[in-house]
Amino acid sequence: MPTALQLQREFANDLQVLLVDVQGDDIEGVERTKLEQGWMETGAMWTTVRPIRPVESGIPYAVMLDADGRVVLTGYVSRIKK
Repeated sequence: MPTALQLQREFANDLQVLLVDVQGDDIEGVERTKLEQGWMETGAMWTTVRPIRPVESGIPYAVMLDADGRVVLTGYVSRIKK
């Protein structure tokens, strides 16, 4: 989470981070967690609805789309970061 939020801060004009809760929380729970963790200071968007189906299971999983909405990168965050 911290890495995604840092990317949103650094590239705010060129990047939109969408974080998806996949552990069954409702949007009110997500909002509560954001507040408790201090994650509200960025322009990151949050949802409980999966916009795509991941190729692999597990979290944290990332999907990068280009400006036209095409998937250009998918995978576990730890692998992508390397």
